[in-house]
Amino acid sequence: MSISTDFLTSILDTLTDHIAVIDLEGKILYVNQSWVFFGIENSFSASKNWIGTNYLEACSLAADRGDSLGGEAEEGILSVIDKTRDRFYYEYPCHSPQEQRWFQMRVTPFDLNSERYLVISHSIITERKLAEEQIVRLSRLDSLTGLANRRYFDEWFANEWNRCTREQAPISLAIIDINHFK
Repeated sequence: MSISTDFLTSILDTLTDHIAVIDLEGKILYVNQSWVFFGIENSFSASKNWIGTNYLEACSLAADRGDSLGGEAEEGILSVIDKTRDRFYYEYPCHSPQEQRWFQMRVTPFDLNSERYLVISHSIITERKLAEEQIVRLSRLDSLTGLANRRYFDEWFANEWNRCTREQAPISLAIIDINHFK
């Protein structure tokens, strides 16, 4: 069976991950339909031509505007380009006015006809991140009473101690053993 470009494009367009292929200069050579649809959902024109856009420049511009996530993404991509890393994985928030959402970016290199390219895919991991946040919240509560537990207290007290030390303010602490308090 001979595999055509249309066949491979159709396969990539079925994926929910937002996928782009870039060259070593950062120029986008290919994006799948999920990438295009995400752009449209986030205020880019449906006629936006992603091919030729420089992904690294976009990350750099975001970093210059104070977005540390853009700078970290750029550094990670460059580390794959200069081969200090085999791959790069990066989890980041990308909230919209309508919802909180998180993504994982994966950068993976491949070689074709003596040229090196990078596949950049962005996977939606919102459900997992919300579950992780719920676990953290629950780990700080006593399951029987619903009150903050020792772990929460230790974290809170360390923060308050540091704040009072910085501000040279007094701190007071009253402890009651709730299990034997009547």
